[in-house]
Amino acid sequence: SAALKAAGHETKCLHLNEWVDYPYDPDRILKDTLEYDPDIVAMCFGTNHAPEAKHIRKVLKEGGVRGKIICGGIHTTLNTEEIISDPNVDFANVGEGDQSAVDLAKGVALLASHAGELADYRMGAGGAEKSGPVAPMVARPVRPRLRSARLTAVAR
Repeated sequence: SAALKAAGHETKCLHLNEWVDYPYDPDRILKDTLEYDPDIVAMCFGTNHAPEAKHIRKVLKEGGVRGKIICGGIHTTLNTEEIISDPNVDFANVGEGDQSAVDLAKGVALLASHAGELADYRMGAGGAEKSGPVAPMVARPVRPRLRSARLTAVAR
């Protein structure tokens, strides 16, 4: 959302978390999304929330949300084939999403014909998949670890 705002786009973030007073409630999520009427609905999630994200995508599409649904996050990056095979997913972001989200927003009206030109995106188009180039990773400062773990493999 921050990268899109910096590029001049209007955004709204629904942070699903019962600790910030927005618990997982598909009816409320659909209502709030329909009221905002976005051109793009971006979902970022990890593997632990993949089932809920899949359910919400279905609720949004069946509920009449017209915006393109894009998935991102670690689960999407590591399980792109699974995500892009979902009929309720229009795009899957692979890797860093800041610049590619801005690129996608710029070309939202031309998505179907130019998806193969967008870096970091894979798109399912009527069963035919289009893939764009992979953009370089963004250098981010390394946070110090509070603790470390050692992983040992045992051959059987």
